[in-house]
Amino acid sequence: LIDATNEQKEIKVSKGEQSLNLVHVDDVTQVIRNAIFTSDYDNLKIGIASDKEYTVNQLIKLISKHKKINIARERNEYRNDEVITLTYLDDNMIYVKDRVAEYISARVGCYGK
Repeated sequence: LIDATNEQKEIKVSKGEQSLNLVHVDDVTQVIRNAIFTSDYDNLKIGIASDKEYTVNQLIKLISKHKKINIARERNEYRNDEVITLTYLDDNMIYVKDRVAEYISARVGCYGK
């Protein structure tokens, strides 16, 4: 979405109701480093998630606060494997602070970064 906005391309989207949980790669690597050096997670499956979910429509709205975004709504159908509602592990979930708005702010209008 950000790259297409910066390139002023039309973005064809579905209804945009899919839920997304976006985690910055720096946060993922920090959680993994902590897990490696902490016996609490020895050989356990862990999940890493942001403390906030977004729909595609919410992401479009966030981006549009910074720059005009050319959206062609409901031009794509949902795929058979589309995830509308997210599910998480019952145990061993690690939630990190949401950084989506600050990431969008830093990237929109900064094509190539």
